Amino acid sequence: MGKKVVFLVGLLVLLGGALVFKSSMKGNHDLVKPTDMIAIFPPNVPSADVAKVELYRGSKEEEKVCVEKIGGKWILKSLYDAPADADTVMEIVRHIKTMYGEYRSSDPDILADYLLDEDNALHYVLYDGKGDVIVYFLNGKGALETSFVRFKDSDDVYVVNTDLRTPSGVDEIPGGSPPSHYWMDK
Repeated sequence: MGKKVVFLVGLLVLLGGALVFKSSMKGNHDLVKPTDMIAIFPPNVPSADVAKVELYRGSKEEEKVCVEKIGGKWILKSLYDAPADADTVMEIVRHIKTMYGEYRSSDPDILADYLLDEDNALHYVLYDGKGDVIVYFLNGKGALETSFVRFKDSDDVYVVNTDLRTPSGVDEIPGGSPPSHYWMDK
């Protein structure tokens, strides 16, 4: 009977030690921590508030696509007030509205590597009906369903969950301007 008691006491001490060890390990000791995702489009602004979209590459502002909602219809201001395809415009707005970014860098020296420097980035500017900017961001390199963006006047780079170049009609050739005719109601 003495050996059984010693064995049970030893087992009890071992279990008690394991319990103390486990309780000391409580807390957030994850090696991988979830990152904060930021909304590119302000979450408190409805998509329906977008009344104007401008898109241009780098310093080529004179070649911008400008689509504006006038009298409930989308008009291509950059193409002699031709009617714009409302579905195309709203698809772009929907993509932007659902974009969330994960922080990558804030080093201004590598913006060109992401194609987010002023000369190569695609500038997206969305306005409300009063002419106030809702969001202004630059879109750079992309692959498959992701791309890199940064807000105007910021060096913080985010990877986002969509690549806007294809739905915007922008070709893959660096330096190419967005085509206005892509947005036209055909």
